[in-house]
Amino acid sequence: KARGDCWEWPRDEWVTILVHVIPGRDNVDYANLSNLAQWPYHDHGIQVYVARAGQFTYTKVFDKLDLCWWYETSQSAGQLHPPAFNAFAPSGYMNGVDAVVPWVQNYTQIILSKNFIPCPQT
Repeated sequence: KARGDCWEWPRDEWVTILVHVIPGRDNVDYANLSNLAQWPYHDHGIQVYVARAGQFTYTKVFDKLDLCWWYETSQSAGQLHPPAFNAFAPSGYMNGVDAVVPWVQNYTQIILSKNFIPCPQT
């Protein structure tokens, strides 16, 4: 991508991030196939939007709607637990940064919702 096509974290500024996860159909019956192209369901999606401080609308920075996943169904104490997303692990990733550079990503607030969350400025 051209440099103008990228979004960069602003330094010392509040940024609102909206992550829209679209769980598609379960490919669990095909998880043994190492070639993901053979999996039948490519209908999972992730869309990521950002709003810098003072902005009233989101800017889309990532959009991938043809992912294929499978859900792990677990069994414990004789009960079958339905397929689900099992973890939430927010983390930051920095491209091209030497590992010895100290870096911390702080989160002030995390809100999980099944409904759209408007920008805080609206």
